[in-house]
Amino acid sequence: MQQSYRIPLAKARQVLEAAMALAYHFYCDELDCSKSFARQPTDKTSREVLEIGLRTPGTLYNFIYRDYRAWDKEFFDVGLSTIGQAPNYFLWISLDIEDGEKLIKKFKLKPL
Repeated sequence: MQQSYRIPLAKARQVLEAAMALAYHFYCDELDCSKSFARQPTDKTSREVLEIGLRTPGTLYNFIYRDYRAWDKEFFDVGLSTIGQAPNYFLWISLDIEDGEKLIKKFKLKPL
């Protein structure tokens, strides 16, 4: 069984750019509580959200194994969230299991 992995800050750009190159799906959204208490689609590109994340202190980076048995779907969810900045931005990158495992090995990511 796969696990979730830690993305070191020093490797964040490389890991997320590699994940975007292999992704079968990705999207961005934002949370601006002055407008809504729900996340909304953003007009920012994934590249713009990545750059915002990289220059925002406290950005969280994720590399999470997902197993949705109801959908008979397994994948890795890679991304970031800029919690603590208004608005907050989120980048979601979906990878097939094989591609996720390649990145785990390439970047020597450690399980949480």
